[in-house]
Amino acid sequence: MAKYQVVRAWHGVIVGQVVEMEKVHPSLKANVIPLTQVAPASDEAGDLLKQAQAEIDAMRERAQAELAQRVEEAKQEAQAEADRIIGEATAEAERIKQEAQQKAGELTPATPDAGSKQTKAK
Repeated sequence: MAKYQVVRAWHGVIVGQVVEMEKVHPSLKANVIPLTQVAPASDEAGDLLKQAQAEIDAMRERAQAELAQRVEEAKQEAQAEADRIIGEATAEAERIKQEAQQKAGELTPATPDAGSKQTKAK
């Protein structure tokens, strides 16, 4: 089988990838070149590619570190906000409990006239 280098990507294949095919389908002919026609990269071009890859890797590492830091800051902010909300809710619940305890000592008749003489006379 002949080897071809991809010059235009298609689904599942990337540019620069080497593929093996017995026969190149006419629809793919413009997307590949025979591997024997590929000119070997010079040492300078290879060095530039390696340098570019190293820079990309360094940028990726910096971006991942920055993302991790931002995620941690967001977690801390969310935890602080959750603690504040819980604190406010606890204080409100305590206030409601105290108010309910104060009202528990005050009895109110079930009907407004239950204690009057007119209701008893009937």
